[in-house]
Amino acid sequence: MSDLLGSILKNMTPPPSTQTKESIQRKRELRKLETAEKKRRDEYIRDIENKVEAFILGKDREYKFEPVDKEWRAIQHDVAETAKLFSMSCWGENREKYVLIIKKEYLPDDEGLKRLLSTRLWKA
Repeated sequence: MSDLLGSILKNMTPPPSTQTKESIQRKRELRKLETAEKKRRDEYIRDIENKVEAFILGKDREYKFEPVDKEWRAIQHDVAETAKLFSMSCWGENREKYVLIIKKEYLPDDEGLKRLLSTRLWKA
């Protein structure tokens, strides 16, 4: 009986593929784009970590990052938090947001922090 079933299964053709050459090619291209984006993100994170490390070792009290999109600002905040630094998003010229990091030992008191925040926020 098992020989009969085995011979039937061997003679059967597999079902037709639902993937076309174009869809396979699209998946490959998507994988390449995802890999490139991950590499770009990892390089950006390393760059931010290097800047934060140089800032910590330097004498400056605060460091202003270049204006970037929300996703990249979130990474800057995460790296600053990991390094135990104070960070905040501020409005720059042309209504572009940037991240400002300050060493915690140089943070002003509550009133000074309110003044700092009010001078760094964009006003219409």
